Amino acid sequence: MNKTEHTIVAVENVFKEYGKGPAAAIALAGVSLAINSGSFLALCGPSGSGKTTLLNLIGALDAPTSGSVTVSGQNLTNLSRSALAQLRRDQIGFVFQAYNLIPVYTAFENAAFTLGLQKLPKEERRARAMQALADVGLAGLEHRLPKELSGGQQQRVAVARAVAARPAVILADEPTANLDSKTANALIDMMQGLNQEKGMTFVFSTHDLRIVKRASHTVWMQDGQIVQEPIREVE
Repeated sequence: MNKTEHTIVAVENVFKEYGKGPAAAIALAGVSLAINSGSFLALCGPSGSGKTTLLNLIGALDAPTSGSVTVSGQNLTNLSRSALAQLRRDQIGFVFQAYNLIPVYTAFENAAFTLGLQKLPKEERRARAMQALADVGLAGLEHRLPKELSGGQQQRVAVARAVAARPAVILADEPTANLDSKTANALIDMMQGLNQEKGMTFVFSTHDLRIVKRASHTVWMQDGQIVQEPIREVE
């Protein structure tokens, strides 16, 4: 993995509240976190701890009540809606628990979807999508529809879609939750390989101890706060 690291995500004193007044629900309470490029980082904690909320703020899917989130040097609170959409398109890859593939698109078309939004030339879109599918072990399955793929294969297509756009960071929300143990382990192996061999930055929101054990950095959350942040390097 490329050892040249820099801060790709900076979260500074972030609060996130839903509702107003005494009935307001506080999802995040003063969270600060720096994530370096090349990390394989797991946000962990019980349901309601704030880890998915934090992931959504990093992904510009939601905005903090106060504090700041910076991705690739851009402070999200200062960006217009169109600029946020462009940042999500170009700098952030998403892998969701439910795969979120387009059912009438083939694996290739799903993998190339973001590249089309980026308006890349047709040949470059094809080359990147095909390479991404090969990287996740799906070479030869490019023309299959999601319904013709297993759950694990569909999640690999989702990873290929994220990887093909060459984002600064890939955010994965419980990516193994719907998979059996063997398939989940294979998916984790594949993502860790992309991290180690290509230097791709992954941030997970997860309950899966298999991901936690593989993580280069682990951030523990409870009641909207980081309660401890043990850091250990993967051998």
